Amino acid sequence: MDPLTGGRHALLRETALALQRVHSKQMDRDTPSHEPVLAQVLASLHTYPAALVALSSLLHIRLQKIDMASLIRTPEELFLSEEAWAGKRIKERKQAAVGGNSAVQDPNAMEVDGKAASASTYELEGPEELGEVLEYVAEIICSLDGKRREGCDGARVDPIKSEDAAMAVSSPEDPAMRNLRLNLLALAKRAPLDTIARLPKDLVPEHIRHFIPTLGSGP
Repeated sequence: MDPLTGGRHALLRETALALQRVHSKQMDRDTPSHEPVLAQVLASLHTYPAALVALSSLLHIRLQKIDMASLIRTPEELFLSEEAWAGKRIKERKQAAVGGNSAVQDPNAMEVDGKAASASTYELEGPEELGEVLEYVAEIICSLDGKRREGCDGARVDPIKSEDAAMAVSSPEDPAMRNLRLNLLALAKRAPLDTIARLPKDLVPEHIRHFIPTLGSGP
């Protein structure tokens, strides 16, 4: 047995030939292959490096605090976001299906009801409901981006319910964009407080500032 190759001369030869085919443009990253060695070579050259970059980006995002301030225009929107919250309809539909209503307390979530922010009682959405809201938000983003790319800057996207658009009639902001922004704000409110960046005081109603970490407040 060769101490350098471990006796796997055929594998080394096949790998070298696969690399030669790739570099000579006989194969590219999108070429399907039923040859195990060639498939592994293509994955090592293209798939794995791209996946590493994507995972590194996700890790970087995960370490950052949620910038909720970028989603707020007025302090009242901390409450108004619940009116636009797509998860409300999802919860109502689920409750109607089971014929029940259960409220749970989550001391870590930033749920603002006008009386308390970090220790209020509300109906906690599960992963399935939050997943549906995330899909809804993603669809709006893709639709708005598609319209923007087509040059239709003023295009509207119909929200889940007409009342979402009705909230924005008096605002110069596009209803679809406002609906998106408020749903993202409502999602951010459901994140643990320690994952949210401190908010400027002027974006937080005065009567709940002692519940929400703001710039200049204590640790």
